[in-house]
Amino acid sequence: MQDGAPVLTSAAMERPHFPLAMGLALLAFCLLTLSPDARAELRGRRTGERQYLSPNDPRAQRAAQAAVSSYNMGSNSLYYFRDTKIVGAEYQMVAGLKYYLTLVLESTQCRKTRVSGDHMDLTTCPLAAGAQQEKLHCDFELLDVPWKNMTQLLKHDCKQV
Repeated sequence: MQDGAPVLTSAAMERPHFPLAMGLALLAFCLLTLSPDARAELRGRRTGERQYLSPNDPRAQRAAQAAVSSYNMGSNSLYYFRDTKIVGAEYQMVAGLKYYLTLVLESTQCRKTRVSGDHMDLTTCPLAAGAQQEKLHCDFELLDVPWKNMTQLLKHDCKQV
């Protein structure tokens, strides 16, 4: 003993680390014993990763409407197209929400006019039939920034079916 201080043995010095070591061992055990589904769920929640979106989800429906509206504004067709099926939908959190959509588009009987502009309700347009009908399989990439009230079609690739 020096200056009245107790002498610590090596066993006493290691004891304070015991609870920390047990806690880390327990944490490691819990992480290793997670089911594959739970591990996949944890991986699926990382910020910035693409997430599956059900075609019935209202966000997928709104994104599809915005993509088709943008497509119609840029297309040279005399008639509007409308989406008839959402084949696939994913989203990614970036500086806004980026949507990745695969859609089937079909031509309608509604002609584009200056009066209708981009405010046409495509659900009321009957699909074209016979020789007039065009069917497209399209991949869209769309950015939605709600706080700026901005939606922008970034990419599209359409092929006739």
